[in-house]
Amino acid sequence: MSDVSTYSDLKPSWRERFRIFDSVSVSAGSYFQHQEKLNALPPKEKKKVSLNWLAFLFSVLYYYTKGMGTKGTLLWAVSTLTHALVVSFSPQFALIASWLVPAAIANAFANTDYYRKVKFDEKGWPFLPSFLDGPVGAIVLFVVAIVINGTVMYMVGR
Repeated sequence: MSDVSTYSDLKPSWRERFRIFDSVSVSAGSYFQHQEKLNALPPKEKKKVSLNWLAFLFSVLYYYTKGMGTKGTLLWAVSTLTHALVVSFSPQFALIASWLVPAAIANAFANTDYYRKVKFDEKGWPFLPSFLDGPVGAIVLFVVAIVINGTVMYMVGR
């Protein structure tokens, strides 16, 4: 875990993002409580903490590489459920949608999630039910998503 007073073991780009998050008083409580303050930041600073192209491109893998496995597994479940939903209506768009939805979520949340992981040792998203805070709940949701996706794929194929 990082020395949260200096973030000395982080890369300079992350130290800058963390400084911005500290300035808007991101707390361990509500996940979206600081959003108004982030929106009021100058455009350059807002972009630094709001966009993450690596997270957009690699969503689930990005979360795993940053040590946020529970959230990565939840994103994987979202991808699988998105695939099941879209394939039942427009099969030709299922693959792109199952990548795009978690990619958009990762792009929007990855920087905040990494900050909250380092500073508060947060495992899951506080706005989700507490049983999804750990790896067991996330894996169970992922398995359920696979079963739902398989069932939909079977029914669409008939």
